Amino acid sequence: MISIFQKVLGWMKGLGRGALAIPAIAVLKIYLKKLTDEYGVLMDLHVDSDQKRITATFLPKGESEPIEITATYKIEESGSGLSMTIKSVKTSREWLTLLARDFLIPYTFEGVPYAAKVIL
Repeated sequence: MISIFQKVLGWMKGLGRGALAIPAIAVLKIYLKKLTDEYGVLMDLHVDSDQKRITATFLPKGESEPIEITATYKIEESGSGLSMTIKSVKTSREWLTLLARDFLIPYTFEGVPYAAKVIL
């Protein structure tokens, strides 16, 4: 099943990177907001494609202080398109950083649309 995010990025594939950077990040924010709404509020999101780094601020439900999250990633060609592997995660909560290190890293998203190169 193709997600809305994949459909929109597929549609944008042929357009230039510079023209799409802001709209593509807006689409990514909408997509991630849908994924995280049950758990809290995605307050801020930045993608640094040169440094292959994503930073986010997330306020979990029931918490008064947001969590700062920084993740590094790599993009590779794969049989199903692109794959994105999370290489590292650091958060403002030490226990969460350790949990991510022990159970998440490395995590690979397979079948990332080629149009994701616009923002990643």
